[in-house]
Amino acid sequence: DKLIKLNKQLKTVIAPREAEALQHEIATVTSERSLLDDRELELMGVVEIAELKKNELSPLQATAKSVLAAATMALSSAKQKIDAEISALTEQRSAQALVVAPSLMATYEAKRKHRPDGAVCRLTGPTCGSCHLDISQGEINAMRLMPAEELPECPHCGSFIVF
Repeated sequence: DKLIKLNKQLKTVIAPREAEALQHEIATVTSERSLLDDRELELMGVVEIAELKKNELSPLQATAKSVLAAATMALSSAKQKIDAEISALTEQRSAQALVVAPSLMATYEAKRKHRPDGAVCRLTGPTCGSCHLDISQGEINAMRLMPAEELPECPHCGSFIVF
């Protein structure tokens, strides 16, 4: 230890100036040691508080991990169900496309490119289910009177209308 070494050296010094320099160095080392001891105590307090916080939060972390695991499993299950439903609907769509006239299918696909949320919608009251704009009663009546081979379309967005 440096302090012990300096104290031993001080006992063997005869010259007053050298003794004074050693005493100054001893005071400096003692002051530094005191500051370091204070800092160590402060850090020990911080560590103690951190340990308490860690112990307080550990059960919450375990709970959060189990909730996350359950949510991940639920999400995975939901994704599998959605993928299966998409597959089934794709098969249904392919089967239905075989009985629809190719020209009508081409028109539908063209509309679908412009309206990715759907090219066919339901009429709810006087409101188009696709663009949510009202259609006049006269236009609705004209759509209802159309021949079966013609498909009614929304005058605003062009989506096919289903009554």
